[in-house]
Amino acid sequence: MLVFCFVAQAAPAPIKVKPGSIAKAVKSGFFAGGEAANEFSLIEATAKRAGEEETLILHYGDVQGQPLRGKPGFFQAVLDREGKRLVIDLSQVSRTAIDPETLRKKLAAWKLVSVIDMTMDPTDMSTNITLNLKQPVELTVGASDDASPSQITFTLKPVAGGRK
Repeated sequence: MLVFCFVAQAAPAPIKVKPGSIAKAVKSGFFAGGEAANEFSLIEATAKRAGEEETLILHYGDVQGQPLRGKPGFFQAVLDREGKRLVIDLSQVSRTAIDPETLRKKLAAWKLVSVIDMTMDPTDMSTNITLNLKQPVELTVGASDDASPSQITFTLKPVAGGRK
């Protein structure tokens, strides 16, 4: 007789991204931040490079697309175990001025990103961005506070000795 035993493992607690701060860099993990509110829009995506670091900044607007100040809407980001896939879920972002092709063009010069996927889910009222990466990275996530333009930042840095 064969007996199977399953051991339930609790998922690791998310790394909280506090307003006006930057959450520590990790090689894999689950981030959560922002706050639940009404509908938001994504009004801009900015791509920056500095040395080996590549940073994606997502700028929030209100439901009409007007820039906001303050904390961003609730979001989650997961960097997989190998550090080679980043999935960003922007809850309550049902409208966006950034389409997938525009995002691909903005990140075209990046050395770390190989494939970009962006979907909007009108039923769930969310926007999802997936970045497949060429090599393992370390991820740092930041969120705006009440006094700043509403945005979140994702900074990718290659892991030293990581396999491509």
